[in-house]
Amino acid sequence: MHAPAQTATDTAKDQAAMLAASVYDTPLKQMTTAVTWLIGALAAVGAAMIAGTQLSSIGQLSWSLNRGRLLVAGISISAAVGLILLSIGLLYSAQTPTTTDFDRLRKLANTPAKGLDLEVHRQVSGDSSLHRGKENLKALMDALDNIRTEYYKTKDRKYSCQLAAAREADETKRAAMAAEYKRYTKELEVLDTRMDEYRRAMLRVAQLDKFLRTRARYRHASRKVLVLAALAGIAFVSFAWAANPPATATAAIAQRPVAAQTLTAAAVATLKTELRTTCAAAAASGGGVPMVALSSSPAGIDLIITPTLDCPEPHRLVISPHDPLRRTGRHERLVDPSASR
Repeated sequence: MHAPAQTATDTAKDQAAMLAASVYDTPLKQMTTAVTWLIGALAAVGAAMIAGTQLSSIGQLSWSLNRGRLLVAGISISAAVGLILLSIGLLYSAQTPTTTDFDRLRKLANTPAKGLDLEVHRQVSGDSSLHRGKENLKALMDALDNIRTEYYKTKDRKYSCQLAAAREADETKRAAMAAEYKRYTKELEVLDTRMDEYRRAMLRVAQLDKFLRTRARYRHASRKVLVLAALAGIAFVSFAWAANPPATATAAIAQRPVAAQTLTAAAVATLKTELRTTCAAAAASGGGVPMVALSSSPAGIDLIITPTLDCPEPHRLVISPHDPLRRTGRHERLVDPSASR
């Protein structure tokens, strides 16, 4: 026999029962609060990591020279931000309210149990305050359906008795019908008390189902978020590595000593005014003295004579186009052109 369809009054009672205080309200609120704080903390950590990645350093990379690093940096920062947003989305989705109504309970009672549904069946079967002496969830649901059927049949009989008494003209029969009416009223009170007991038991089962499903969803989301947060951290590290290449040491340009030869007496006399006699003589010799060209311009060539036995101290010398050293007739190359580039 199928259970009768629920009336508006019965549905209102069920909805009122569902709104009753649950023993699982406190742990559910604690889980919700923890997830809310986790969302805020994750967003704050993500913002701090993004702020500390120094995005401006990407502008110092060249596509032609640092193409690989630019690709790694772009992919890494995009992945990191995406993973953080996905984590926040998972946690927010986990906070979506979970509801368990009587339709869900009926399906739970009449379909093969697995996963969390099996845990609900196990706890109901092991707790008499949940199954009310009916051993399992299906027996409890059947008992509730049977008591509802009996309740509404009795209510129909009471209505029929009341209607018949109103139509009956015989006072004796009408008195008997009134007594029968009172009996139906007593029966309805008993049936209603029993039906309310079963309804409350189903309410506790619904609260248990809601708690187990919500807890499982929070745990599942938290495990995913931990993995995603670790991947986001790796992505940020990859970005920092790609966006900040190691500084390349700039090799100092080797200065090649160059020889300046003075082959005229006028040139030697000029050098003697600037250098020691031995240094000027060495400069006038065929081997010359070692020099380093610092710069070359239309104004002249800036040279430094490096220390030797003949020239023990370094000396800076500027040779201009008007210098007698430039008017040596036999040798015009005072410095090697390649060394002054």
